[in-house]
Amino acid sequence: MIKQMMTHATVYVAINELLSEYHKDTGWHINGRIEDFTDLSGVNLANGEDLGFSWSDVEAKIIELDAEFDANKYQRDRQPEYPSYADQFDQIFHEGIDAWKETIQAVKDAHPKPQ
Repeated sequence: MIKQMMTHATVYVAINELLSEYHKDTGWHINGRIEDFTDLSGVNLANGEDLGFSWSDVEAKIIELDAEFDANKYQRDRQPEYPSYADQFDQIFHEGIDAWKETIQAVKDAHPKPQ
């Protein structure tokens, strides 16, 4: 099931996140095409050390990233409905802060943050 959820981008992001967690100050590179990856044999640290994580850690990170993406759907839904910053400042100047708050609250109410 996990293989069905993985795209090239999610594999790359998951590997990058794990490398950042485990080896913050160490350079790394990927050999080969990410779409051919079924294990971590193509990922190497510049200093030659062991990665410190496994393919199952990559799969777990993908599940974590997918859950985070799903949990933030309300933010992506709100974004196109907010007025531009210029329009928001203009509204505050001409109509006051309370009118601006009503405009913003209407978007928030239309796309509530999950509890």
